[in-house]
Amino acid sequence: VASDADGAVYVELHGTEDGIEEIAECLMELAAEHGSDPDTAWAVSGSSEVEKLHAFRHAAPETCNLFIEEAHRRDPRITKLGTDMQVKGELCGQVSAYRRDLEEANLKGCIFGHGLEGHLHINLLPETCEAYEAGIRLFQTWALQVQEQSGTVLSEHGAGKLKSRIFRDCLGEAYREENQRLKDAYDPEARFNRGNRFT
Repeated sequence: VASDADGAVYVELHGTEDGIEEIAECLMELAAEHGSDPDTAWAVSGSSEVEKLHAFRHAAPETCNLFIEEAHRRDPRITKLGTDMQVKGELCGQVSAYRRDLEEANLKGCIFGHGLEGHLHINLLPETCEAYEAGIRLFQTWALQVQEQSGTVLSEHGAGKLKSRIFRDCLGEAYREENQRLKDAYDPEARFNRGNRFT
């Protein structure tokens, strides 16, 4: 990846060789129309090359985790802060808005996720507890915005104790009641995942 790259789009194609070549050619043309440099774009095939690309794709979240582990060693109050929000809409606009919000809050972060679904994971990279607390406030602001856009605050990874604490006051009563109704139906004796829900 070029050192001045601002982002990347990762696409996997599955099918017959002829079909994949045709789709790949269309994708390369579309990417070029939107500012991608065909000379720096990667296109691979074969299991070993695909595995290298898979490793590259997983490097973003793994690098964020390593950053947070180091920050947590310096200050145990700092833990991972990653969104799991999903909003239908124009992806570039969403990314630009999140970047703007991070910059205005003077916070560092890494944005990656599932583009077609509008499901982005914004991982904050706080170096101090003050930045960490500012990140929590920003997450709460985003949660309210996502609800206003009829999006999903928790889409893939569930609440957990941290997100339950962060988002409890941001979610409406109807949402919490629905969570309780489902919990009662599937776990009537409340044996599983205690403390990992909105009530």
